[in-house]
Amino acid sequence: MGGGETVIFREKFEDRMRRIRMAGRAVLGQALPDDAPWYVLCVQTGREQETGEAVRDCGAEVLVPMRKGKQRKRRGRILPAVDEVLMVGYVLVRTAGTAEAMSGLMSFERVVGVLGGWERPFPVSAGRVQDLIGKASGGRYDWDRECSITVRAGELVRISEGLFGGNDAVVITPNGQGKGDVVVEVEMFGQKTPVILPLAMLEKL
Repeated sequence: MGGGETVIFREKFEDRMRRIRMAGRAVLGQALPDDAPWYVLCVQTGREQETGEAVRDCGAEVLVPMRKGKQRKRRGRILPAVDEVLMVGYVLVRTAGTAEAMSGLMSFERVVGVLGGWERPFPVSAGRVQDLIGKASGGRYDWDRECSITVRAGELVRISEGLFGGNDAVVITPNGQGKGDVVVEVEMFGQKTPVILPLAMLEKL
């Protein structure tokens, strides 16, 4: 090109956002105190462990709580229960609660959001997370654990523990077996969100 012209290459918006988010991964491994809060990643169902490993590889502290799943029968034989993800669609991450860190978390392929929004992410206290992990490892949330309540569709219940503890919810799928899971709808951050929870996390109102 002649005439001393200056050529300006404009970066596409999508490429710019990807660059910013990838740069945010650098802060995910920042050292934090033991009482620092955790944040909740919303991820594609079935991709919890895969996503957790990818985030962990960047230096962040990650938890994907597990529990014993449902016993199954095959050809008349009872198969032993296998471990499965407790919080379907969620991964716990302890990292700085900054916009830069949240942007870094959003750069992972299977992440669809951050609970509360990346600008004001919802912090979960270290004590609440420790309580959740302790109860999960102790078998409280195992699928076949007997509970003292049953619930009907449309019934209002209270979530007594876990990440959503303290919130009221509406039962979407009934459970009259006294064990297993329930789909409830909980209102948080101005919107109603369906969540799969163990029956053991609910109490009658």
